[in-house]
Amino acid sequence: MFDSRRMIFGVSVLVLLGLGGSALASGAPAGEGGVALTDHAPSLDLMLPSGLAQNVQGMLGRTWITDAAAPERVAHMFLLVLSCLLVLALGVMASRRLRDTDRAIAPEGHLSPTVFFELTAGGVFSLMCKMMGREKAVDTFPVVGSLMVVILVSNLMGLVPGFESATGNLNTTLGLGLTVFLLTHYYGVKYNGMTYFKHFMGPLWWLAPLMLPIEIISHLVRPMSLALRLMGNMVGDHKVLGIFLGFGLLVPLPVMALGMLVCIVQALVFCLLTVVYFSMAVEDLSHH
Repeated sequence: MFDSRRMIFGVSVLVLLGLGGSALASGAPAGEGGVALTDHAPSLDLMLPSGLAQNVQGMLGRTWITDAAAPERVAHMFLLVLSCLLVLALGVMASRRLRDTDRAIAPEGHLSPTVFFELTAGGVFSLMCKMMGREKAVDTFPVVGSLMVVILVSNLMGLVPGFESATGNLNTTLGLGLTVFLLTHYYGVKYNGMTYFKHFMGPLWWLAPLMLPIEIISHLVRPMSLALRLMGNMVGDHKVLGIFLGFGLLVPLPVMALGMLVCIVQALVFCLLTVVYFSMAVEDLSHH
């Protein structure tokens, strides 16, 4: 059963950690007169107070990812916040129905917030229970479930004319990837103590000089792998859709349907890999 309180907590933690990593990666100078968001996400110009984006850019400073001469916009940060707010609103709507036991038991015959969470977060939770056991799945579910719904909503938002996908920006996806990276080791230490780091040395002590560099490199590339995979697929998907939108109203419909499938698959892939990393970290290492 969907637990709205744990989901709301998870989304809140996710947006704080994700925005923190995104802000570190995406700071950019406002430049002379500021940089408009019009060519990035036109709809944001109507939603944001005048000068807010430029003030955020000036506060963050130069970007870590792009060249200083071509600063990144900060629109992806506002789009990520908007995605999280939409998820929180859906969570509140779903929790209202679940408070009524009679209504919660009866299945709904149409797509609703409750059905949305049961299909997405509920499906992820079932997968987690099979991979790491119910107890550990319940502990890590707020993060993974929140990743699933927030990434999915962010991906789908890019299909709406006038909007861009927050996950189509490397700053956002790298922030999410770094969040997964840090939480992986947090859960590893939580369940195995400092013994968790012993598995980096390999099963035999004389293999440590070989295994340690391999393990360190494999763990360090995880957040970049997650970030590049999600960002690349979203950019390619929405670029193709943008091209077909110029051919009229009916021509882009098949491409949009394919784009929805890509959005769902990429959210699932990101969360599936996160579950794999978490399950490997929380595995009982006492017998190793």
